[in-house]
Amino acid sequence: PFSLTTYMDMTVTFDHVPQRVIAANTNAADQLYAMGLQDKIIGVCYKNSTINPEYQEMYDAAPVIAQKAATLEQLVEAEPDFVYGRSSAFSEKNGTTHDKLTSYGIASLSSIEGYTEDALRAVLAGEKEHTPRRKKAQATRKKDALLIDIEAKLQVGKGVGYERWAK
Repeated sequence: PFSLTTYMDMTVTFDHVPQRVIAANTNAADQLYAMGLQDKIIGVCYKNSTINPEYQEMYDAAPVIAQKAATLEQLVEAEPDFVYGRSSAFSEKNGTTHDKLTSYGIASLSSIEGYTEDALRAVLAGEKEHTPRRKKAQATRKKDALLIDIEAKLQVGKGVGYERWAK
């Protein structure tokens, strides 16, 4: 067995080589097909980009688990033992966080160094530790700027619309 840490600092432990894999999005499917794992893929989700033409026929033949990001119910119903995809595929909104999937006996993995084939092979073979990317902090609006805008509006006075309404 070997363990990896997800981008949300969750530990994912593999005690066997996955046999029933879901590609959570097109990029993930590309990588899995490139590694010759088409016989392990039981379904694909979220066709959000163009598949490599080399794998198009296999991709089209795979069952579609979800048109967009899969929900927990969709994944559990498909009975995978492993889900691989971009970090956006594992969300609180859909109930598909790594921790939640693990509680159902489903291993999951996301955001491995830009999905390079060599990096993914090394991590899955236990030769390299997974170093997840961190989520980018969202820019926040400065509260002071908002207060200044309100104060400026108050100083300008009431507009023509107010004048008409007040009559």
